[in-house]
Amino acid sequence: TLMGLIQGALVWANKRSNWIFYCLQYIFLGVFSYAAHLYGDVTNSIFYFGVGIVGWFLWSKDREERPIEKCSNFERIIYTIIIVIATIFIYQYIFHKKEEVSFDGTYSSDTGEVTIAVSKGTIRIIENEKDYIYNRIYDKIYNDKMDREAFDVFARTAIDNMANGTEYSLVSDTMVIWPVEGDAATFSIYPLEDGKLSFFNKIYTKK
Repeated sequence: TLMGLIQGALVWANKRSNWIFYCLQYIFLGVFSYAAHLYGDVTNSIFYFGVGIVGWFLWSKDREERPIEKCSNFERIIYTIIIVIATIFIYQYIFHKKEEVSFDGTYSSDTGEVTIAVSKGTIRIIENEKDYIYNRIYDKIYNDKMDREAFDVFARTAIDNMANGTEYSLVSDTMVIWPVEGDAATFSIYPLEDGKLSFFNKIYTKK
């Protein structure tokens, strides 16, 4: 309201600076409308904010007075098209955007070697069968050129970190975890359909 009153007074005085307060009031209106889930008003605010930007540049820079002109039919058509396109875009964004999938929960395989606990972006892996993860890491990473003692330290550190909880990033439907310091290696958990995960080629189902 305050911005509108200031803008109105500046318009009355025929001042170009009225467009600054014009834009500010629609910024505030758009923010408050979005917070209140009034998405139609958000669309209007975006459009009128754009009008304010155009108005600022169209206003005479050389003098403070500029006669008020009516829109031509062509301009009315252009404005209508812009409003329609903006409304469709915002509608699609709000109501058809891909919902974020929550993987929070506890997962286990049918044979129960490992339990995977996912909570708020952190994965905790509980090894129910001794050396199960170590053997999976060995099969995936170890080769004759590696130092066996260094590999053992790496594998045990990775298992300890996974047990204590490691943060993951979700990239292309893959939960990538860094179980050792310095990003020495990454391990991936693949989300599947029906609330299942794949870890080291074994399927885990949410309990």
